[in-house]
Amino acid sequence: MKQNAKNIMMLMLFTGLALMARAAVDVDIVATNGTVTASVSASNNICTLTVKPDNDYYITRYDIVVSKLADASHAATRASGNGPGISNTLTLEGEDPSDLGQERTYTFQLQGDEYSYKVEATFRKKKIETNDVQTNATNGSGSATPQASLELSVSQDNNVQQKEVTVVDETTGEETTKTVNVVEVKLDNLSIPETTTGGGTPQEVAVTIPATITSSDGTTEYAIKEIGAGVLSNISSSVTITEISLPATDDPLKIANDAFKMDDLPPGDSNHKVLTIKSPLELLDDYTLNGCLKENVESGKLKATVTPPNHYWTFSCGVDVIVPDGITVYTCRMESNSQVEIIPIDDSALLVNGVRVIKANNGVLIACTDNSDNNAYDIVAATTNEATGNRPATGDAKSYGAQNMLEPVIERKNYNSDEYFVLKDNEFHSIMNNSSKVPACKAVLKKSNL
Repeated sequence: MKQNAKNIMMLMLFTGLALMARAAVDVDIVATNGTVTASVSASNNICTLTVKPDNDYYITRYDIVVSKLADASHAATRASGNGPGISNTLTLEGEDPSDLGQERTYTFQLQGDEYSYKVEATFRKKKIETNDVQTNATNGSGSATPQASLELSVSQDNNVQQKEVTVVDETTGEETTKTVNVVEVKLDNLSIPETTTGGGTPQEVAVTIPATITSSDGTTEYAIKEIGAGVLSNISSSVTITEISLPATDDPLKIANDAFKMDDLPPGDSNHKVLTIKSPLELLDDYTLNGCLKENVESGKLKATVTPPNHYWTFSCGVDVIVPDGITVYTCRMESNSQVEIIPIDDSALLVNGVRVIKANNGVLIACTDNSDNNAYDIVAATTNEATGNRPATGDAKSYGAQNMLEPVIERKNYNSDEYFVLKDNEFHSIMNNSSKVPACKAVLKKSNL
């Protein structure tokens, strides 16, 4: 009897162990242009996915969908398309590497023996081609503007994000919101095909580089963060690019020193060409100082274009800029709590090498003295600026006297409503909300103690 009891006890123990052992987990993987392997840890119910893109492809954690399926016993019928449907999607844990072409691992939590799983991985090409770029003829030839194309590549130093975008149905006009992946890319090449304007004259074209490109399936937004060397090497000889406009971005693009090289002639050669670059006003000082567009600055061909909404407007910049024609520059001071005196700055205080210049880090008031409100004015970086490789300074230089109570806004920032006025519709008003940021390249008026 003792032996029999012992045998029964051993049987119970082994039966218990059998009940605790986990059934094999069914993970169905769907992937092309890369490999995904699954490894299950029974101790903590974690499935680890090892993901490796093929050459010339990349993937992010947002391109992988893990679905929990209803019944693990129906694997064969599910694979044939006749099995139980997908129950829900699971959260994938893990960080993307900065180089999205590298191997990495992600994990997800297993849900129970009654479930199986499907992993769908969408590997995407590192090289992206698009015609989503604006070109405009600038020589008035009247012929059709040739269509430019861009070649982009996924940056090796990436910081993938997601954001919400609004999509408008072209038929109904209905707006919906969806989430897209934001992947950083480098502009490698700008191409414009052969074209004619009649008489064999090269067509002059201005090109606007977009800030972002949307993938054909609408799931990914490619954000241009870099411009590589020699991007103009595939421009047809029948086309002359006269101007390139850089996109409005939160931070300046990383631009190779010879990105916009027009020819192989030395700078002193009379036939050497330098391209005009148009920057967003808020980034004009960054592009001037970081040295990537040094030759354009020295040639007076780095500019921003401003269309003031009113006769008077405030201005500041982190570098010296040339005063456009038809503009008068003023300082301001408080005469009382309700009156502001505007004082024109004499040309003698503005002239630098015979050119009127607003010096860096000064808040000024500008008036369109030609009475041409809503006209566009070119703000050109002065050739006297030197590349420092640094971000612009943000302090107040007070180059036009300590009595000038306008302070420069070099970077977008908050100002205390109790201490500052802003200009709106040709009048100074108190800042209404302390949480509202004043845009860069404006100026704020410091309230006096009168």
